[in-house]
Amino acid sequence: MKVLLVEDNPGDAFLIKFYLEEFDTEDYELTHAQELSEALDMLSESDFDIILLDLHVPDSSGIETLISLLDEYPDSLVIVLTGLSDERMGIETVKAGAQDFLVKGRFDSKVLNSSIRYAFERFQLSRKLKQYSEELNTSKNKLDELQDLAHLGYFEFDKNTERVIISDKFDTILNTSLSEKSFALVEFATLVKEEDALKGLISAADKGKKTEEFTLKESGKKVKIFAKPIHGESAPESWVIGAVQLIEE
Repeated sequence: MKVLLVEDNPGDAFLIKFYLEEFDTEDYELTHAQELSEALDMLSESDFDIILLDLHVPDSSGIETLISLLDEYPDSLVIVLTGLSDERMGIETVKAGAQDFLVKGRFDSKVLNSSIRYAFERFQLSRKLKQYSEELNTSKNKLDELQDLAHLGYFEFDKNTERVIISDKFDTILNTSLSEKSFALVEFATLVKEEDALKGLISAADKGKKTEEFTLKESGKKVKIFAKPIHGESAPESWVIGAVQLIEE
C-alpha cells in the first residue's frame, strides 16, 4: 500500500515510519513530503492509496490544508494527524472529507495500522456505492429513453395491498394528470373507460400474461395494457408487473 506522509516535524515523521515498519503483515511503501506544495507535486506524478496529513506544515495551516489538498485531488483517502490541542479540529476535518483523524501522542503502531486498514475499507466501499449509484442512474436514464421511444408507461401491482405503483414516465407518455405514484387498483382503473375489464386483467395477471386494449378517459386515445406475474426467487408471489403502451397518437 502506497502511503504519502505530509509532515514537517522530523521526530513525528520518524515515529510514523517506525510504526509502519512494525507491521510485517502490511506492505507499506512510505513517501515523505514536508510541505503541502511538495505533496501536491508528488500526487501529480504518482498515485497513493492513502495520505497521512499533518494540518500544520510550513506552507499551510489548519483545516485549509485538507481543503486545499481535496480541492486538487478530491478522490484522495486522507487520515489527518492533529496535535493534542487540535482534537476538535480533527472532528471538523472528517466532516470536510477526511476518512479519519489521529491525535499525535495518543496512538501507537496498532492504532495507526487499524486506522489505515479500516479507512481504506470504508473508502473502497464508498467508491463502490458511488459507482453503483451512477450505474443505477444510467440504467434509469436508459429506461426512460426506451419508455419514450416505445410510448410505454410501466407499473407494478401488489395483490396483497391492492395497490398500483407507476413509473416516473407514466404521466408524460400517456398524457395523464396523475399527482401521485401509488394508487388503489380501483383508482388506477378509472384511467380507462373499461374500468371493470382493467381491474379484472390486472387481478388475474398473477396466473399468466394478459393483454387487452383500452380507451383513456381523458384523451380518448387507445392504449394496450400488458400484465404478467413477477418470477424469481426474490420476487414476491403476489406482485404483477405491467406496461401501458400508447397505440394511437
